[in-house]
Amino acid sequence: MRLFLSGGAGVGKSTGPNALYEALIRYLNSQPQNDPDDVSVVKVASSGKAAFNIRGNTLHSAFKIPANRGFNYCTLDRDRFNTIRSQLQRMQVIFIDEISMVGSAMFNFLDLRLQQIVGTKEPFGGLSIITVGDLFQLKPVFDNWIFENSKDGYAALATNLWQKYFQMFELSEVMRQREDKEFAEILNRIREGNHTEADIKILKERILNISSQHSTFLIIQYL
Repeated sequence: MRLFLSGGAGVGKSTGPNALYEALIRYLNSQPQNDPDDVSVVKVASSGKAAFNIRGNTLHSAFKIPANRGFNYCTLDRDRFNTIRSQLQRMQVIFIDEISMVGSAMFNFLDLRLQQIVGTKEPFGGLSIITVGDLFQLKPVFDNWIFENSKDGYAALATNLWQKYFQMFELSEVMRQREDKEFAEILNRIREGNHTEADIKILKERILNISSQHSTFLIIQYL
């Protein structure tokens, strides 16, 4: 199972996967061959903030991917391999949030790391991967988009893992602004770069003129 859950703002990219995660945990823990104390589902994200929001770990931390060393693959030494293998030997499903910030080189590294951890040459170690995000949002840092291959060396000839293995499911019903359909449609047009002058005019009509005293109150309240 290799899935990509996407959609614009307010469609449930956070609540939907969270519900799916909880359902998976309950199901896997109910199976007699599984130990509830084993880590069967792992939640990771591309950045520290995103990982904190989902109560998970970063990709680098969870799978011992070196930071700031490029994306040339390096195997784990024996001690680190034994540690991570003992922690994740029962792993079956991986959730990856903010997938737009995971580049193709990073994704290839993850594929090889999972193969090493599980001990198989199957793509991603034969594990189920559920990715969540919006490819209209932030792109990877110092890497290509996940759906693009590197233009350098042999990597340019390699199969793109994202295009080959992942199936997209788009969440389209806006829940956050469901009482204001017009505004939700404006936000979606802005997301796709198809907004009109009329859209901009409507947004400008919603600008608030806040006094300095009121502004200070709002800042204090936010802090």
